[in-house]
Amino acid sequence: MNENFTGIDKFGLDIESIVRFRAVSKKCMQERKAKGMSYKEVSNAIKFPQYRIKAVDNNSLREVRYPILIAYAKYLEISKWLNTWEKSNIQLSEKIKKTTIELVSEISKIR
Repeated sequence: MNENFTGIDKFGLDIESIVRFRAVSKKCMQERKAKGMSYKEVSNAIKFPQYRIKAVDNNSLREVRYPILIAYAKYLEISKWLNTWEKSNIQLSEKIKKTTIELVSEISKIR
């Protein structure tokens, strides 16, 4: 099974969400490549792990964290584009934010 489809029920994602987020993945990857940046360079610049940046580019919704997405878009200078996408995909954007908040909450309970 495709990695993108694992955990769909747990995170409240569906095929439509994965398809909709693909536009973000594609835009980020295209911009990063057009600027000739490696994942390591982006990671060093925005201070988030490479695997989280790759999650955005690879459309791995269950691994995407909202603060990283925002930092990545800002670094790539596509924040305005992302804001437009969010307005057109409000429910999915809210799911990504909510998932991030829930995971942080779960981590806090463990510590």
